[in-house]
Amino acid sequence: MTSRIEVANRIEKLINKLSRQLPPQEIQNGWTEDSRKAMLDFFQRLHSDLVAGVAVSTKTEYITIPRGMDHWGITDGELLEEAAKISDAIKRLN
Repeated sequence: MTSRIEVANRIEKLINKLSRQLPPQEIQNGWTEDSRKAMLDFFQRLHSDLVAGVAVSTKTEYITIPRGMDHWGITDGELLEEAAKISDAIKRLN
């Protein structure tokens, strides 16, 4: 079972990665500066909601993260994989 703290820690790590310049391989996977900023904002909101006790597992935008990233043209890569793992973990939260 995944705890809220574990998910929050994963989100913090992803926020740290999204706070830096995109690596070339992520740009090749469809990331742009606009999508980086949008996803950074998204994960900051998700983290705030999670630590505030919001029932994030009931919010569609939080359990379908890869679909939203696809909308931005992100097709593959480490950042997408980590976001998908976070999305999956959120689905399992009580």
